[in-house]
Amino acid sequence: MQAPDDTYPSEFFFGALELRLRGHTVDMLEVQESAAPGIGERLAQQFFPKRWLPPKAPVGLLAAVHRILPAARGSDVLVATNSGIAFGMAFWTAVLRFPVPLVAIHASILNYQLSWQLRTWGRFGLRRMHTQLFGPGELPGMRETFGAPADRIEVNLFGVDTRFWQPAPAAAQCSLLMRRTSSWRRFWVTCGASSACWFGHPPADNASTSWGHSMPSRMS
Repeated sequence: MQAPDDTYPSEFFFGALELRLRGHTVDMLEVQESAAPGIGERLAQQFFPKRWLPPKAPVGLLAAVHRILPAARGSDVLVATNSGIAFGMAFWTAVLRFPVPLVAIHASILNYQLSWQLRTWGRFGLRRMHTQLFGPGELPGMRETFGAPADRIEVNLFGVDTRFWQPAPAAAQCSLLMRRTSSWRRFWVTCGASSACWFGHPPADNASTSWGHSMPSRMS
């Protein structure tokens, strides 16, 4: 990994580049599902459908996570940058008693239909990792749905690389706020705060969450 520069936003690496600049040894291990799974993996896919496996962690991903374990064994800590990898690591940590602590970056799990099997796997996994969330909108639901221990889950508003994400000079007088997100749960509060800061008032919205709580007509 190279030091961050202006050709890409450093937040895509979830702080790894900044940690290296501070003297930490940081390696990246790519988790890649096999394009030609072996007979054992194909049989497992037949006998273990997704609904019986950890959230976002099908057989192919579990096998891919298993392949990186030898390289990860000497680490002081592992950071899983998505939920599938995190639950895959939690699975192998339990099965193989893998000794390395796990930090997981979770996002948008609550946007999926969660069966009782997935909820059970979620409770099992979250007790075996330290969870980081992008925004406060997901925290109550994660605790309610999975019983996430309070000392193992927190919100980390790590922000973005302001060297890379800068408005063009011609956009200085822009009266619109563009929001790009895959989950309104995480970024609704941030969007409201940004609108209030830029335009002097929060946006009007009457959206409802799946938890049965209506958004206020005006954010404050």
